[in-house]
Amino acid sequence: MFLPVKLMQHLRTIRVPGAEGRSVPLVADERVLFQASRAPEAVSVTRGIGGFLMVAAALLIIGFAAWAVSRRIGSGTMPVLALATVWSLLAGVFGIVLAGLWLATNHVYSYRNENVLQTTPLSLALAVILVRLMWRLRRGRPAAASTSQLRSASLLAIAIAALAVLGFLLQALPMFSQVNGGMIALAMPLHIAVAVALVHFARRSRLT
Repeated sequence: MFLPVKLMQHLRTIRVPGAEGRSVPLVADERVLFQASRAPEAVSVTRGIGGFLMVAAALLIIGFAAWAVSRRIGSGTMPVLALATVWSLLAGVFGIVLAGLWLATNHVYSYRNENVLQTTPLSLALAVILVRLMWRLRRGRPAAASTSQLRSASLLAIAIAALAVLGFLLQALPMFSQVNGGMIALAMPLHIAVAVALVHFARRSRLT
């Protein structure tokens, strides 16, 4: 909500001692000096889930295209790992910020914010593992070490995806009433896609 409107509403509630010692409203009268012709101010924020789903779908299409092209030209798993790293880095940084606001501040809308299940700090750890994995692959390190690191990354990705799915399922319970469908629509499909890709690569163990 626009801050001057919040200030106006707050001033209406303030009472001060009057001339006779009785409590009287601070604002005794209101007059409209100018009436704007624009649309009235929105009283709630409307964020369509469809837009977030479209963004997630577009990113998934890009990831699938990168995987298909990499298979055709023989560049291995590097393009998909790079995309997974970028997403995990963004989600992890946002998760750390959100967790910090929850634990270190008294901000109302950050406390017990369920989006921490969609953007968990664990994603930052996954990004670090993926960066190290890509560095090993570029250096031509032993396949056994790279495969072991990929398996660790896939297990962590599964845990992150499970947290995202848990956040989605918790919406069915009455005590979890936060309106975060947009974030779920964006983050959960991407986390699941990263987990599926890493598990697939770990099983095939065709790292280049």
